[in-house]
Amino acid sequence: YEIKVKRTLFSNKSSLLMIFNNTTAVQEVARLRSNEKYKTKVISSISHELKTPINCVLSLLGQYEMSHPEKDEIHEEFIRPAICSAKMLKFFIDDILDYSCYLCGTLR
Repeated sequence: YEIKVKRTLFSNKSSLLMIFNNTTAVQEVARLRSNEKYKTKVISSISHELKTPINCVLSLLGQYEMSHPEKDEIHEEFIRPAICSAKMLKFFIDDILDYSCYLCGTLR
């Protein structure tokens, strides 16, 4: 609670006016906003940290593809599904990063 005390005149007599204000809702809103900012920063940080390894995986798989132009059984069974999965994961990470930028107001 917030309590304000003011001097005033009431019926031509010096009086004290006490105002009691329940600030619980204001404090709760501030706490929730702070929690939301923290969550957004964590999501953004995690997304950034995941981008480097997924880009590395995609790069290594791309190098393997270029150095082995023949599309053998290993390529069809392992390399192509790994590339598809890594690309889908990269798109997902990019979407999360874009969403966190949108929440922070920094989406370009």
